[in-house]
Amino acid sequence: MSFESAYQKKKYVIKAREKLQEIYSFGERKTADRAKLHDQLEGYFKAGLLLDIVSEDDVRTIVEEEHHLAFGTSLKERRIKEKLTPQATATNWKKFDIPTIHRR
Repeated sequence: MSFESAYQKKKYVIKAREKLQEIYSFGERKTADRAKLHDQLEGYFKAGLLLDIVSEDDVRTIVEEEHHLAFGTSLKERRIKEKLTPQATATNWKKFDIPTIHRR
């Protein structure tokens, strides 16, 4: 790897990390701004792969490291935990236990 290509890769990785930090700053919230940033980052990664600045392993490593810094856990562990924990927005059906003529 030449000095110039190493410098390009370093600049690319720094910018990718900044973009990931910005996305992860939204936390769990799914907003239009977060979705827009996610799409931009996806394009940024595809461009880096196409221009052969980074490999798929490099991209995976960057994402894993930034995710761990932001959430304190790996991406895989977080996905498993999300699947195992019950939804906090579960419907409360208790109000329907009362007969309809007694409900207000």
